[in-house]
Amino acid sequence: MILTEENPDILCLNETKIDEAKLKEAKLHKMWENNYGTYWNCCQTKAGYSGVAIFTKYKPISIIHGIGVARHDDEGRVLTMEFETFI
Repeated sequence: MILTEENPDILCLNETKIDEAKLKEAKLHKMWENNYGTYWNCCQTKAGYSGVAIFTKYKPISIIHGIGVARHDDEGRVLTMEFETFI
C-alpha cells in the first residue's frame, strides 16, 4: 500500500468514487487512524462518482468542503485544508 511504502506526510487523492454510506460501511477511516487523519468529500448527487480524499499526519487548522457554489460542490471535487504554514 502506498501509505506504508512511501510514508508521505500528506497524500491527496481525487476520483475516489465512494459515497458516504459506503465509506462508513467500509470503515476506511479506521485503517490508518494511528498514523493519518483521513478527510473525505464525497459526491452528494450520484453514488460512485467523483470525490476526493486527503490523508495527513498533521492536524489541519481548518477544513473547507467545496468552493461555495452548490451546483459544483455537490460533486465533492474540492477539499481545502489550512495548516500552520501552508494551505
